[in-house]
Amino acid sequence: MSRFEQRLDAYCALNPAADRESLLLARLLILSTKRLRSQRNQALQPHGISYNHYATLALLAADQAEGVPTSPTGISELLDVSKAQVTKMVDALADKGWAERRLDEHDHRRFSVDITDEGKRELAAMLDIVGAASQRFASRLDAAQRHQLVGLLTRLLDDGDDTAADEA
Repeated sequence: MSRFEQRLDAYCALNPAADRESLLLARLLILSTKRLRSQRNQALQPHGISYNHYATLALLAADQAEGVPTSPTGISELLDVSKAQVTKMVDALADKGWAERRLDEHDHRRFSVDITDEGKRELAAMLDIVGAASQRFASRLDAAQRHQLVGLLTRLLDDGDDTAADEA
């Protein structure tokens, strides 16, 4: 039993109405997310970027392939990061030559972000690295367990109220 679980048991003993399972589930989800983020970031360290930079490049590539402009606000919403973080990420990607900003033809107060050809090459080179980190993270689960976990997590998040998930 982990130290957290010991403390949780003590808390629940003092508060019988506390839902131990829900509290433990929340803690495990947070720890899982932190561990996966850490493993991905460590794997991407040789490229000088974090997983959020990688995810931004992947989003830019997908939008470009579909002919859809990508706004900083769109990046912020899809990756669940602040607009200030998006600015820093886009600056870093632009400094590397992997992304570029373009002014909106109709509204010069707005701009979109595009992936460059060099960014596409880097993204392709990092695909296996990120995939391997994700596979290592989930390696204790077999394919059926991973499928079941995806279904369960999707069910937890699919309550029809996107704002509740966005505010968490």
